[in-house]
Amino acid sequence: MAIPASFRKLLSGLPLYLSCLVGMNAMAAKAGHSVGKPPASYPLDEVRVQVTRQPARGGATMQRVRLSGSGSAMLERGGHSLPFRYDRKDLMTLLNAFYGMRFFEMSADTTTRYSVVLQDDGTVRTSMLRMSDASSTQVCFSVASYSKCVTYSSDPPGELESVVQQVFDEADRLAKGHASGDPAPR
Repeated sequence: MAIPASFRKLLSGLPLYLSCLVGMNAMAAKAGHSVGKPPASYPLDEVRVQVTRQPARGGATMQRVRLSGSGSAMLERGGHSLPFRYDRKDLMTLLNAFYGMRFFEMSADTTTRYSVVLQDDGTVRTSMLRMSDASSTQVCFSVASYSKCVTYSSDPPGELESVVQQVFDEADRLAKGHASGDPAPR
């Protein structure tokens, strides 16, 4: 049985395609991570986590917590910056929470709400609603050349809002302790 010429041409390019595919997978494995995910291993000192609460128009002031793997941290609120020390164990607990809730697989922006409407002619039309004046929260993780941010407003994904609240509560506690001269955690 003879193979048609068009099919032979297709088959002749298959080895090149497969070698490119295998090569990309090998490069990702060598780099230690999958595309869109953090590296499989990385120095804790290179980790940066930033949590920002942006108030609704006319609301309270912006709040931000910056945490680094080295233990230094900053609470920004009302135009003031309060440095404090953040225990590396607590940062590891936070990272484990991110991995546990599959933070790195979450949608980058959930502030836009989608719905569909059935038109009179039977066509389904997608509708988007974004409240540009609504408050929002952004959680960012970065290490080396990898970065992941998740932004949400009134409907936080999964367990993320409770983790965010814990980060702000702990930052408040530690920043107040640092300002009063209490020893910083190790």
